[in-house]
Amino acid sequence: MSVPRTALVTGATAGIGQTIAERLARDGWALALTGLGDPAAIEAERARLASAYGVAVHVLPADLADEQATQALASAADDVLGGVGLLVNNAGVLNTPPAAVEDVDPAKWALSMAVNVTAPFLLIRALLPGMRARGQGRIVNIASACGLVALPNSAPYIASKHACVGLTKAVALEIAETEITCNAICPGLVGTPFVEDRIASAAEKRGQTAAEVTKLALRGRQPSGRLVRPEEIAGLVAFLAGPEGGSFNGAALPVDQAWTAM
Repeated sequence: MSVPRTALVTGATAGIGQTIAERLARDGWALALTGLGDPAAIEAERARLASAYGVAVHVLPADLADEQATQALASAADDVLGGVGLLVNNAGVLNTPPAAVEDVDPAKWALSMAVNVTAPFLLIRALLPGMRARGQGRIVNIASACGLVALPNSAPYIASKHACVGLTKAVALEIAETEITCNAICPGLVGTPFVEDRIASAAEKRGQTAAEVTKLALRGRQPSGRLVRPEEIAGLVAFLAGPEGGSFNGAALPVDQAWTAM
């Protein structure tokens, strides 16, 4: 029995999520996407994916910091897709700038927990019964290397990503006797357009090359001195969603250029 090729991807309008959506569309998945950004640009991207790959692509706006909106998203995705076979919880917030724990704004803590942990929990809670009824399903949570190790001055993000990994493991044990899986991908620093723009800007200000600034930024973190490519994350999502990924369950898979090996 194969997983229905229908996917809900959150945070799908930029960065890693957009690359995941592109890969799944290319592989023939019908998509329900949600994310932030200019509505006209999002619609243009939706139409491009549908036309380029001949799949159904739906955009479902939702505020993932809001419990009712998140539950409504799950219901809408189920309706437009005729059931969600793959849930990719990719949306997240970072809550910059860095701050010592005693200086953290409780509102930023609450936002991190709402988007990075509670929204994935609510979507899993809402969509798992349908997966159980169909006898198949895949859940992939995009956590972070910061869900496996810590950094100072980032308590909301670190705590929320550790919680995301814990949620993944707890769900995996509950579904271990089914044909449903739940895994977490834990990326290091990824070369999204946002990150690359910041590096380019810093390089221009310092009179250095982008490669030099990248290596400096990654010092003590990613020993390779290289950024993870978004396509590598998308490729792992596609693998976990496919038949070869069926025995991966409860894994927290680092894609981090050896960051967590240190």
